[in-house]
Amino acid sequence: MSYFSIHVSGLDGIAAEYRPERESELGFTVPAAVDVVLCESSSYLHLSIEDARMLAEQLPAVLAEHDAAVAASAVKAA
Repeated sequence: MSYFSIHVSGLDGIAAEYRPERESELGFTVPAAVDVVLCESSSYLHLSIEDARMLAEQLPAVLAEHDAAVAASAVKAA
């Protein structure tokens, strides 16, 4: 399961943190996950491992799209 938790009090970067599988205090297994944390805030995106893999696959294309837009803008401005 993936979910957002957002309460921003400031923003100074981003970090990804791996959360290994663990046993909860109530005796059930909490699956491994990745938290994407907005630094200097209490905001994070909690991703299942499957969703983190899907995001990792999509990011190169998203960043290439951005790079192309920046390059086109620079050519247009020149």
